[in-house]
Amino acid sequence: MREKAAFYKKLFSIVLPLALQYLMSAIVSASDAVMLGFLNQDSLSAVSLATQVQFVLNLFYVALTIGTTILAAQYWGKGDIPSVEKTLGIATRFSMLISFLFFPTSSKPKRRCKRISSATPCRCC
Repeated sequence: MREKAAFYKKLFSIVLPLALQYLMSAIVSASDAVMLGFLNQDSLSAVSLATQVQFVLNLFYVALTIGTTILAAQYWGKGDIPSVEKTLGIATRFSMLISFLFFPTSSKPKRRCKRISSATPCRCC
């Protein structure tokens, strides 16, 4: 019984920060929509288009994290610690590669991001 309590305590200490991170992200997105809804439709649309890039980036990171976790857990279960380290190293490299691919698109978002995510001509730039 104590083992279960210790396990749930460790699990909660891992899950709580993740849940708070996603909650904060959702709150920021909702507050953006509420605040910009009072300004005008163009501002709301611009922020909506910008958050689409962030959403796609998060999809890549979540997929990478899930795959890495599955592989690392299997290697950990076998007791193959060097393979766990290799898996985490490869995941870190892929994460950096994804970041470097998304950086040029998101650093100059005016025309390029708009062209990717919307067929409407850009009036803001």
